[in-house]
Amino acid sequence: MNWTAEQERENRAAQEGRTQAIRRVCRGFAELASSVLSEQQAADIILHADALIALLQPFASAPAAPEPAVVDSTGDADGWIENTGKRLVDVEVRVDTRFLNGSEHFGAPAGSWAWRKTNEDDDITHWRLHKPQESKA
Repeated sequence: MNWTAEQERENRAAQEGRTQAIRRVCRGFAELASSVLSEQQAADIILHADALIALLQPFASAPAAPEPAVVDSTGDADGWIENTGKRLVDVEVRVDTRFLNGSEHFGAPAGSWAWRKTNEDDDITHWRLHKPQESKA
C-alpha cells in the first residue's frame, strides 16, 4: 500500500495519541493506587508506561487494510456466495444470509452479523447482495 505524506502524518498523529493515552492511564492508575503504593512504586508504574508503549507499538502502528466495498464474486446462479468466515463487503451493504440452522434473513446490513465460522447454528453459510425484488415476503 502506498501511503501519501498526509496519510503518514495522520498515522503518526494517531500513534502519538495512543502513546499519550497509555501514559495517562498509567499515571491515573498510579494516582488512584497512591494510598497503597510507595512513591517509588508509583514512579515505577509511570516509567513502565514507556515499556508498555514499546510492547504495544507494533500492533498500534500497523495500518488497517481497507475493506472492499463489494466482493467481485457472483456466486451461484442466484448470487449466493459461500461464507469464508470473513465479511467481504462494507458494514452498511445490505445482504441476504443463510444460516447453518436453515434460516434465512433478507436485507440486513452486513455489519449486523458475525461472519465467523464456528459450526454453530447461527453461523452464516451463504450470503448474497440484497435484491429486494427477490426477497421472501
